[in-house]
Amino acid sequence: STADELSRFAEILCRGGELDGVRVMRPETLAAATRQCRRLRPDVATGLAPIRWGTGFMLGSKRFGPFGRNAPAAFGHTGLTNIAVWADPQRALSVGIVSSGKPGPHPQAARYGALLDRINAEIPRG
Repeated sequence: STADELSRFAEILCRGGELDGVRVMRPETLAAATRQCRRLRPDVATGLAPIRWGTGFMLGSKRFGPFGRNAPAAFGHTGLTNIAVWADPQRALSVGIVSSGKPGPHPQAARYGALLDRINAEIPRG
């Protein structure tokens, strides 16, 4: 997928499961998938970073989360360090990121967190 395709999918999520008059998911299904079902705890899949989880998505937080700092309404999923897709209905924000990042300890890995923080800093809450 391209970043544009991922962000378009995130836009469907941000709009409650519908885009351009086409419903692909019921609002109740999306609400169930984004309801926290697992307590905040370190997760091997995220390099032991504490993450909140719904049944289908990683969930943002007020502190640092998979979608940057201070993004409690955000939800989506990451793919190690080279892809991320998320929606933040509080900001009317839909994001798709595709990079050539490498998983694990890498000199450029910190740039990913900086990118997430920059996106969140530039897009104010509505």
